[in-house]
Amino acid sequence: MFALKYQGLYKRIRFSLTLEAQWAAFFDMVEWPWRYNPPIEGCIPSFILDFPSPLLVEAGAFARSGKFPNEWAIPQYVEDQIRSSRWGGDYAVFGQSPVQDGGRTLLGVLCSKDSSYRGDVAVHTCTCCRQWAFHTPRGACCLCGASAAGLALSFERVNVNWREAGIRITERKYRTKHHVL
Repeated sequence: MFALKYQGLYKRIRFSLTLEAQWAAFFDMVEWPWRYNPPIEGCIPSFILDFPSPLLVEAGAFARSGKFPNEWAIPQYVEDQIRSSRWGGDYAVFGQSPVQDGGRTLLGVLCSKDSSYRGDVAVHTCTCCRQWAFHTPRGACCLCGASAAGLALSFERVNVNWREAGIRITERKYRTKHHVL
């Protein structure tokens, strides 16, 4: 949300944080369309994921404070800035990396702007669209909108993609390839 020294390069985009570049590479690998630092009156989030219901994503702005669910420590200034902005939809805060919680793989916490929902971003394979996805606060797949149950993805499988995303941001062919927004 705040301008920091340039630290990451991926697809000719200069990211404020290497972590943001790695999330961008991860989103590409799982085929989630994204925009980096889109201007929204009142805040500049890390990403907008261009799902049927777009999702504002802030990357790395919290630490795990205890056991799941709902025990993510999101800094109050981050929540205040998002809630006071002109963003009208749901938002998520993703962590430093995917984490394992029992049989689930979590990316972060998902919140509704009106504060009526706060839950884990548990990545799975949607049984309807067969894509990697997670459920929105309304219980629907973030990609296709189906309310079908998802098939849990193993932490190992998600972590392999996360590590590959980290490799991609250091390889020249991925750093200089043009990215069309």
